[in-house]
Amino acid sequence: MITPTDDQMKEALTAMQNDHSIAEQIGWDNLTKNLTQSSASIKKALGSGYSLELASPNDAQQALFTAKDGKATYNVIK
Repeated sequence: MITPTDDQMKEALTAMQNDHSIAEQIGWDNLTKNLTQSSASIKKALGSGYSLELASPNDAQQALFTAKDGKATYNVIK
């Protein structure tokens, strides 16, 4: 689980949760691409079955994005 701590990132993610149309403006595609690549690296190093989640800055129990074994499994804007 990755929990955003940077104030700017937290503000951007909160705004995107409320208005998905700003996803491109905040670089959501690039962020999710990098998280998916990191997930693939985890699979390579540790084997299958691990998930990488980006938590909502407002609720750590809610994921905004999840990747498992190098594949996106949940994306809040899709």
